[in-house]
Amino acid sequence: MTFVAAGLLLSGCANPEVQVYRKDPHAYLKELVYCENNWAELKDTPKCQAAMQINEEMFPGWHP
Repeated sequence: MTFVAAGLLLSGCANPEVQVYRKDPHAYLKELVYCENNWAELKDTPKCQAAMQINEEMFPGWHP
């Protein structure tokens, strides 16, 4: 029960783009490639952060 409550609290603080990319893999891959190609300029944007978060979940330890 405590874990469920903690999960709900943490999900409220999450980047909403993550949920968008989980529902639309094409958009996720497009953003991931764009972010990787323009890493210096885009690394701090919410879309890039979301794409990297999903990428890290799928491929732990990989960093651009």
